[in-house]
Amino acid sequence: MASLGLVCLVILAEGEGANHGIFGGSFAEAFWTVVAFLVLLLVLGRFAWRPILAALKAR
Repeated sequence: MASLGLVCLVILAEGEGANHGIFGGSFAEAFWTVVAFLVLLLVLGRFAWRPILAALKAR
């Protein structure tokens, strides 16, 4: 899922010719950024935060 978003982002980035500054992003870029962040949050929650919190509670 994340790789699909990355491919779409690369395709969209190649199509844009002008640089509109820091606030010149498109809706597609914002959407895929949010999707990537949520995927990262899920992965970290499952494989990092839960084990860390469990170890702290066990201590």
